[in-house]
Amino acid sequence: MEVPGKKRDPDLDKGSTDATVYCQPCGEGGKRAVAQGFCQTCEEYMCAPCVEYHKRLKMSRNHILLSKDKMPSFYPSTKKSAIADTDYCNNHPKEMIKFYCPTHGNLGCGDCVVLDHRSC
Repeated sequence: MEVPGKKRDPDLDKGSTDATVYCQPCGEGGKRAVAQGFCQTCEEYMCAPCVEYHKRLKMSRNHILLSKDKMPSFYPSTKKSAIADTDYCNNHPKEMIKFYCPTHGNLGCGDCVVLDHRSC
């Protein structure tokens, strides 16, 4: 519906088919590279070098990666978790913090809960 005094944007009908998707990890580093894949686990678009690197890392080698022809053209930026923001336990450095003890106000891993907070 037209509004008096306003002109319709001609690019409005093009949709997202012309939109170029860029690599999100490279974007964090200030670079701009066209995305060649998508990690469903991390919910991030990646360029070819980032996809290859992602496959080699122990932390992300089992993630679900989609090729350019199968990646979504649009993905909402609502991440369920920030994997990079994971904190590790001070007492058990190889374990991630997963629990909170409301009695003591402490954060800890599964080992801490079993060893120190079983009765809590």
